[in-house]
Amino acid sequence: MEGNTEYKSNEVLFATFILDEIEFGINANNVNEAIRPTQEIIPIPSSIDIIDGIINLRNKVIPIINMRKRFGLNNKPETSRYYAIVNYKNHEIGLCFDDICKVIRVPKDNIKDMGKSAEDNQFCSSGIISIDNGKNLVQILDPQLVFQNLCLPLIDNIQDKNAIKHIPMEKDIVFELNSITYTISADQIQEIMKIPKIYKRIDIEKYIKGFIAIRNELYTLIDLDMYFNLKPQEITEDSRVIILKNISSCALLVSSIKEVIQYESEKILNIPMFNISRLQDSFAGIVPLRGKDLIKLNAKKLFPENVKKRIESNAAIHQKEAVLEKLKTKEKFEKDENTRVLITFKLGEIYGIDINKFKEIIKYTAANISCLPGSKDYFAGILNLRNMTIPVVNLRKLYDLLDYENIEETRIIILNYNDNLFAIIVDEIIEIITCSNAEVVNLSTFIVSQFSEKIKNHIEAAFRLKDSNDNEKKVLMLNLDNFIETITLEEVTSIQVPN
Repeated sequence: MEGNTEYKSNEVLFATFILDEIEFGINANNVNEAIRPTQEIIPIPSSIDIIDGIINLRNKVIPIINMRKRFGLNNKPETSRYYAIVNYKNHEIGLCFDDICKVIRVPKDNIKDMGKSAEDNQFCSSGIISIDNGKNLVQILDPQLVFQNLCLPLIDNIQDKNAIKHIPMEKDIVFELNSITYTISADQIQEIMKIPKIYKRIDIEKYIKGFIAIRNELYTLIDLDMYFNLKPQEITEDSRVIILKNISSCALLVSSIKEVIQYESEKILNIPMFNISRLQDSFAGIVPLRGKDLIKLNAKKLFPENVKKRIESNAAIHQKEAVLEKLKTKEKFEKDENTRVLITFKLGEIYGIDINKFKEIIKYTAANISCLPGSKDYFAGILNLRNMTIPVVNLRKLYDLLDYENIEETRIIILNYNDNLFAIIVDEIIEIITCSNAEVVNLSTFIVSQFSEKIKNHIEAAFRLKDSNDNEKKVLMLNLDNFIETITLEEVTSIQVPN
């Protein structure tokens, strides 16, 4: 029990969602459920613009916030709507996203807080989650920031306040195997993700699909279809991997993740067993939900002890000494006091900016930027983001580079410089990295003749790093002071749009 307490205190569970191809995470404690709606939205006359209306969810009336409008983005067809039902002041409110992504359990050390001034009431991100050694970034949404300064209809779904009582609730992740719907308690899940590279299977058990590597740890990949003696399914774009908490070095392959649900514990129905199934301990019961019966799995008893030992030993055999050594080196490196945390992006070369200057990442769309006649060539225009006008700098034009090659990967980074907001257009976001003074190298080693004078003047430091495959890469850190001097402070002052 002591180990479990320490485990929970050092990690945070997030449900993640997609909005305009950017991934956002919400603390799972604030998310009651995540669903794809089947019911019709009822508009609320004279409501604020970002509220699409209300829905009736199991006899509860819930207002729906359109997160695209909240972020100042263009609308998408209603077929791509997903709702995260979150808690706000003891009421339930739905946030509408483009897609449900995954569930992740993150060490607190991987969560980077973002500074926020009292006057900064336009941004909803409270930090960044760094995954896979910084290669994947998830912006953290804080419901308190999402709803700040909004006059929301807080609907009380409890008619008799004298009848309020504590009702034990369950929160489950719903997934699919062979068109059969199952659930697992969210508390028993470590992480959910897309299918990484699968390495060759060497075990004779048919349900072992192979091995996958996640953050320098190897996991035995169990094909649940095969384990349950179902017809094997092809891996598709919808296929997902579930990492369980209670079984070390084990990952489950499932057909798809459907939603996150919350329901009363007493609703679980027992499954009658007659001791004829080898899997009888794997099932926790039946969950009747919205006219459909879901099979609830007991992750703690999903595999008998002999199978658990086989799974763990298979992964242990392949855990190479080199991987363990890298983990030790990484741990030592992160304890170095002289470190800098950078968010890196590509602009031909790899550049980095101090994470403390970062505010937000959004997808680049030319239609959302208003050009100003007579402005300098590198000034792309003004971005209207949630009633904040933010100047946008085209870095490729500023540095006399060719136009952006892959517009689909192009992103806009919102930065804060002395409480003034401005944005830069970059080729793509790379990762979050931590650099120590040990990796600093002579600038002349990296800055070559084809670099423009502007680039040379804006580079503060250069770092030589190695990736997980021991391939060397260079990162050039931008000096925002010199950058601002070039584009002048008059062009980087964010302006509040009058109401």
